[in-house]
Amino acid sequence: MNGMLEDLSTSLEKGSVFKTDYKPYLDYPIFSIKASNEKEALLLKIYEVSFYLNDLNLYLDVHDNKDILKEFNKYTNIYNSLVSDYESLYGPINLNTSYDDDFKWLNNWPWEDNHV
Repeated sequence: MNGMLEDLSTSLEKGSVFKTDYKPYLDYPIFSIKASNEKEALLLKIYEVSFYLNDLNLYLDVHDNKDILKEFNKYTNIYNSLVSDYESLYGPINLNTSYDDDFKWLNNWPWEDNHV
């Protein structure tokens, strides 16, 4: 089963989780996404896992495959963990994130700094 699936970053770059689905267009190189800081790296990892889950979900819509379902469940847990890590460090990322009573807006809006 793992022989048919790309790794996370490659699947996002190629646009498919499945190795046999990628068809290069002319001689264009695969674009590699690079993070420039820790926040972007964590967000990129969330994007990779999210893409992976979406592609596996589409596959499972039309195929009964217990190995792919196990992979889907595994990456669902990884996704939830990554989102939790991101939100604890940088704030909410999903619409369904619940807010604590101590949610803070920006301290100063740009027009409140007398720089305008």
